[in-house]
Formats: sequence, structure tokens, C-alpha cells
Amino acid sequence: MYMLYGGLFTFFYGLRILSVNEMVLLLDIVPPLFLRYMTAVITYFVGVFSLLLFVNFIGWGWKRSIFWLLIIQLVYGVIATVVDICMNTPFYSEYPINSILVCSITCLILANIFLSGLKITQELLVLGFGLGIFLLSVLNDNLAELNLLPWSFKIEWPAFVILICSVGYVILRRSIKMEKDLIRVNRDMENARNILSASLPQNIPVSPAFSLAISYHPMDLVGGDFYDFYPLENDCLSVLVADVSGHGLPAALIASMLKVAFQSQRENAASPSKLLEGINKILYNQMNDEFITLAYLFLDPKAKIIAYSTAGHPPLLFYQQHTGLVKELKCTGVPVGISPVAEFSTGETGIESGDRIVLYTDGIIEASDKKGILFGKQKLIQCLQEHCTDSPEKLSQAIYNGVTAWSRNGSKNGPDDDMTCIVLDIL
Repeated sequence: MYMLYGGLFTFFYGLRILSVNEMVLLLDIVPPLFLRYMTAVITYFVGVFSLLLFVNFIGWGWKRSIFWLLIIQLVYGVIATVVDICMNTPFYSEYPINSILVCSITCLILANIFLSGLKITQELLVLGFGLGIFLLSVLNDNLAELNLLPWSFKIEWPAFVILICSVGYVILRRSIKMEKDLIRVNRDMENARNILSASLPQNIPVSPAFSLAISYHPMDLVGGDFYDFYPLENDCLSVLVADVSGHGLPAALIASMLKVAFQSQRENAASPSKLLEGINKILYNQMNDEFITLAYLFLDPKAKIIAYSTAGHPPLLFYQQHTGLVKELKCTGVPVGISPVAEFSTGETGIESGDRIVLYTDGIIEASDKKGILFGKQKLIQCLQEHCTDSPEKLSQAIYNGVTAWSRNGSKNGPDDDMTCIVLDIL
């Protein structure tokens, strides 16, 4: 914002100086009366832009003094403009109030720079120097105007150039710093993406007992969704889907820790509640006020059962081929990282060939359209039923397309959260 206010202040103050320049007046491009009114209005309000500019550097000042001076300047500008119009005389309200306000603004900003306890930096010294020169020019010009000095020359032009150079130096310095910060952030995001990519499975398990498809679409370069699985003996399979709070590097680091914790719980693969309890104990002290919602599934095709558990996560969806119905597989459990002694429950259900299980993150059901209406669980179930004969890959793509089309139904550019969907078919 300081670049915006700096540009406005420079433009209007420069325009004010040009409007009273004798060469500009001789050109007679603009009607003289209109030019005087325009110059008067700029004179009344240009202090507002200077205050807004310096607020970006030093804040609102001691006891919000700059804020109250801003209000006074705005009120004065409005009243002075109305009075000038009513009296049909430009600058009718300028002296001495405007001179007092200009001196007050400059003195107050200088006082807040050097007397308010702010840490004196090179930027503040440069601003203070420019303001000091400008204050001297203001005092000189106003006293000369009142014939209180033995000379009549004015130094507004060079003082204004010095002030603009000091402000420009600070803006340029901060712009360079912002550019460096942006490069560093992009580098951190790239590192986070690499960390998360390394944490995600590189291959999908293949088995005559099941078919698996994954749809993973992070909202940003680095999202908060995570998934993992490991095949076990006898064509058994463990599947985990998670939603880490936050995005960026912190989420990527937590995801990498979750992968290690998940892999360390292989011995508890057949007991979902114990597996989640083990993950929670490992990660609780590593979360830094973050948390993870999880859904876990253990498939035993020979026993024809699935065992599952959730930790603050949306329920799994279970499509039974022989009935054509979709059932929600719910379990109780708080997100991982909330409590060191969290307890989780285990659910179990029988399966048959042709059945299908869907694990997903809340970015799918919480995607909203322009009216704020959520895509919702029912639309996800409807999509599951409509594509019940499609392959897992086609279903996962259909879900993503449906959610994207829903969230783009208006001015939005698409989903505003990560979306992950895992489709598991029983063969």
C-alpha cells in the first residue's frame, strides 16, 4: 500500500506545484478559475495521502495521533472546499489553517520517528532527513507569504524533490526486500513440494483381489492432503488418507512425519483403532498446535471384511453392488494431535466382489458455489451411484470434474481447498 499512497502523494503534490507554475499558467491550457479550484482542492487534501503514506512506515503513532490528525485533515478539506464554492473564491479557506495543518503533519511525523521509541533504522533516518528539509521549506514559504522574513524567495520545489527522493529510496529498498522475500518464499514452497512429493507413494499396489485409483489435487503448490498405503501378506491392504491443517512447508513437514509414523504401525495394521492411537502418540508432541484428520482402512479379501477407523475425518463411503446402496462407515475419534490420550473406535463390515469403498478429504464435500452452497455428501453419493459401473479411475475423475464444475459455477476460479479421493474396488 505504501507504493500506492506514495504514488498518489507524489502525483497530486507535483500537480499542485505545476498548477501554480508561471509557464503553465502562460500556456492557458486550462481555464484559470478551474485551475485555481483544482489547486485549492489538492492543497486541502494532499496531506491525507502523505499521512497514509507514512502510516505504512511508522504506524499510527503515539496514542494514534496520526489517525486523529488524518481525521482533522479530512474534515478540514471537506469544509474548506464547500466554503470556497459557496464564497465563489478558491483558496478562501487556505490561510492560516492549511499552513498550520501542514506544519503539524510534518512535525508530528518527525516526532513519531525520533521521539516515540521506534527503532532508528536507515530508512527512518532517510525519511526524517527528507521531512526535515520539507518542514523547513514549509516554514520558510508560509512565513515569507506573511512577510515575516527579510526575503521572499520560496524553496518548495527543491525541498519537494528531496522529500520524494527520500521516500523513493525507502520504497525502492522495501521493494527489493519484498522481491528477495518472495524468492525465498518460492524456494521454501519448492522445497516443501519436494518433501511432500517424496512422502506420497510413487506406485499404486496391484493385486488380483482389489483395484485402486487415486485422485490428488492440491489447491496450492503444496497442499495439506496426504495419503499412503502399504500392501501386506495374503493380498491384505492398508490405506490411509489424511488432511493436515494448514498448507505450505509446515504441512509438508507434518505429512513427512505422518508417513514415518504410519509406516511404523504395520504391526497394528489389522487393528485400526490401535494404529491411530500409535500415530497420535508419535505425533502429539511434534504438531506445534496443528492437527490431522485421518481415515484408515484395512482390507482382508480372504476373510471378506474391511476394518476402518476415523480421526475427526469424514466417513468412508461403502457401495454394495448387490443392493446398489451407499452406506456411510462412521467411527468416533478426535483429530490426531488434539489429545495425548485420544481413543479411537474400530468399525468392521463384510465385503463381496463388486463392492466399492471411497475415502476422501473434506475439500470435496465442502466445495461451494457462488451462493455458498456446499457440494455436500449427498452429491458425492449420487456421483458414486451414477458411476457405479465405471472403473475406479473413471469414478475418481468424475468426482473431481463434478466438484470442480460445482465450485466454478459463478465467479470463482475453482475449489478453494485440497481434494483427495481414493477409490478401492473389491475384485
